[in-house]
Amino acid sequence: MQISEELACFIARTAITEPFRQTRVMTTPDFVRWLGERGLRVRYDSLLHLWRVGVLHPVALLEPAVEATKDRGRFVRFDLGYDQPSYVDIGRSVTEDSVTVREAFTVAPDAVLWHPFQLWALQRTLAELEVSIALDTTLHGAKAYKDLVDRIVPDVPRRLASWANSDNHVTFLKVLALMLYAEPLVHVFLHTWVRLPGWGDASLNDYQQWRQEEGKRAARVLADLRLGLDDVRDWHRSIATRGAIGDPVERFRVLLRHVGWGERQRLRG
Repeated sequence: MQISEELACFIARTAITEPFRQTRVMTTPDFVRWLGERGLRVRYDSLLHLWRVGVLHPVALLEPAVEATKDRGRFVRFDLGYDQPSYVDIGRSVTEDSVTVREAFTVAPDAVLWHPFQLWALQRTLAELEVSIALDTTLHGAKAYKDLVDRIVPDVPRRLASWANSDNHVTFLKVLALMLYAEPLVHVFLHTWVRLPGWGDASLNDYQQWRQEEGKRAARVLADLRLGLDDVRDWHRSIATRGAIGDPVERFRVLLRHVGWGERQRLRG
């Protein structure tokens, strides 16, 4: 699925360069491990394959990832402050034929960058890969089981390509952009007397000034994303439902709502 260069750059910029963000991007091995801790089992090479064929959109890419692909036209160079060239991926149309793994593919482990908020899109993607077979099928023997798998699995590429190219997938990426933009505006401000890590030498006053300036941009950001209220509601409902499976912001929820007074005192800036 192709997205606009503006949306891809907005996601990368807010995820990586905003000064007061509290969630950090992850390399592919770290993201796979983090997902596994939340019950989402996906292989390292499978995640890279889903990106390469256009099903998934990483937040950003570094030079080795772009060099490893044959489809350089989908990558746009975008400076994110790394010590090597960085890029965003505007993607490609996904075909049923392309989603099947036909050759090994790997890149440098730290060259493809993901964000925890992408958990929800990955949950949906893995749901399209799922094949449900009743447990009692095994009572009918291995051949019956194999015959059922042979009938079901060929439909998986069609389902996956349909999801990857859908308007709903584009909507999620817009919701992702909105969440990334809102995260430092919201989480840090819940308790003004608590200093969260990652601020460097910045003070709370620096944050408040930055937040005030960003607040002036909010209406324009919403207009640029062209997100409908119904679309946001639908994804909010989906994300809330899946929250029991994995909560990318549990660190803030626990820190800001559940830690005792002594811990808050220790974290005070």
